[in-house]
Amino acid sequence: MRLIHTADWHLGHSLREQSRAFEHEAFLAWLLERLEDEVADALLVAGDVFHSANPPTHALSAWYTFLAEARRRMPALDILVIGGNHDSAAPI
Repeated sequence: MRLIHTADWHLGHSLREQSRAFEHEAFLAWLLERLEDEVADALLVAGDVFHSANPPTHALSAWYTFLAEARRRMPALDILVIGGNHDSAAPI
């Protein structure tokens, strides 16, 4: 079994009032490529997908777009997400 483990994405985080959305989009694109290149069986996201319990719309959009694209590209990929202290159970 090929498992890719990640954590602490903090989608929706800003640094000194500057959005990090570009960085997050680049990371998610990179991760999709790695999952395909490694022919991963499963992805584990261990906490803090979002930076806050009420993430901004662009962070939710990035998350749901990532999930949809992962499913489209790799229908057999299992994705396990464990909420962290920054995450709300609702969006995950």
